[in-house]
Amino acid sequence: IMEQLLADPSAPLTVKVWTNKDVYSPNDTMQIYVKGNKPFYGMLTYKDSTGEILQILPNPNRKSNHFNGGVIYTIPGDGDTFDLAVEPPFGKESLSHYARTMPLGDVSKIELGVAFKVKDEVEKIAQKTRGLKLVKAKVNDVGEVVRDERIAEFSQVSKEVTVEE
Repeated sequence: IMEQLLADPSAPLTVKVWTNKDVYSPNDTMQIYVKGNKPFYGMLTYKDSTGEILQILPNPNRKSNHFNGGVIYTIPGDGDTFDLAVEPPFGKESLSHYARTMPLGDVSKIELGVAFKVKDEVEKIAQKTRGLKLVKAKVNDVGEVVRDERIAEFSQVSKEVTVEE
């Protein structure tokens, strides 16, 4: 079913994230792949076994967070100035991808050179990237509520990664 959704741009926003391996050892290099069924704005984070969260995309060198539908993106890829080398700490880690058909909200972060360290908790990241807030509806000259017809679709996917000695 996932492959059918990824091939259908009229379906709700669907994003898939996968890696070149499920289990990594020291000195391995990780490749991450992202594909959506329609154009989207995205943010990719990596949570290591200590709980530290890095924002891999966008990053200080690859600032664009807009992706075309139907295209497989590789991370690291064009515009990235880093490799994802596996090293301690070991344990269960995870990738999370937040996607939206309209621009994402921003998270609190600190630049670390080639990536950002995210200061927000995981729950806050999801809230902030959705960028949802209640606003007073607009009313036209005759007193009718006028709604913005654009619908912002949101997708959040995670992939567990194991790093072992």
